[in-house]
Amino acid sequence: MLSNKFPVLVSLVCLAVLAIAQTPPPTLPPGSLPKVGIGPSVGKRPAIETRTFFLGGKQYRSILNGPAPSSGGGWTSASPLPIGLAKAEEIARAQLGKFVTDESSWQVSDFHIGRFADQPNWYFSVTLDPVVQVVGGELPPDSFTVLLDFAGTPGKIWRVESQK
Repeated sequence: MLSNKFPVLVSLVCLAVLAIAQTPPPTLPPGSLPKVGIGPSVGKRPAIETRTFFLGGKQYRSILNGPAPSSGGGWTSASPLPIGLAKAEEIARAQLGKFVTDESSWQVSDFHIGRFADQPNWYFSVTLDPVVQVVGGELPPDSFTVLLDFAGTPGKIWRVESQK
């Protein structure tokens, strides 16, 4: 008789644990609070990709805003890339030339293709490093990263001001 009650008892304990686990703690705010959106409309906002790099000990951030979520379909891996790697490097070197005077002494160290979060749209990330670089000391190693949309348009690059 005890063996028949054991499965029932285990089932009741499991149901109780599930019921307690589904109840949010009383410290959480109620679900009826208004949702606050960033920008003019509430809902999905365009994705933003960022990369951080250093030049001459100064920190920079490369930023690329994704297209609006309602924009058309994206690239698929079965399709050729809309711009080749050589073109992506050419665009990256043109951007690098705005920051250094010797961009020819830099080499590509990384090509990356990524997808914007929750979107079908893709982007390139191109990183260049100096061919010869002194590593060590107080300064971080130099590098340069630019983000490009699949049309080849580079994102913005901002200098990150120190908080000192």
